Amino acid sequence: MVTFESIFDKNDPINTGDYTKNDPVNDKKNDTKKLSAGDRRAQIISLMQNNPKITIDKLSDLLNVSEITIKRDINRLKKASIIYREGSLTDGKWLVNKDKFEQRSE
Repeated sequence: MVTFESIFDKNDPINTGDYTKNDPVNDKKNDTKKLSAGDRRAQIISLMQNNPKITIDKLSDLLNVSEITIKRDINRLKKASIIYREGSLTDGKWLVNKDKFEQRSE
């Protein structure tokens, strides 16, 4: 009779099905609790008000989501006329239309 030993780490969450454990191999972007899209967009607006020169990369790091998610959120906020960009991506700044933002918050 032939027996085989498992080559898998029995404590690894990927093998146990327990995805609530922190995965030390991956980055923090998939290990934290995610904000809802609306809450994330409100955070983006708040961060832009506090630092108008904030970058997409920095927003991505602070909110623990991909850059493409930030770009998608920014496009939605632009379409709703809540934010707009003055100047270039490298040298410009974000401006928040407070009237539109307050209307949406109510």
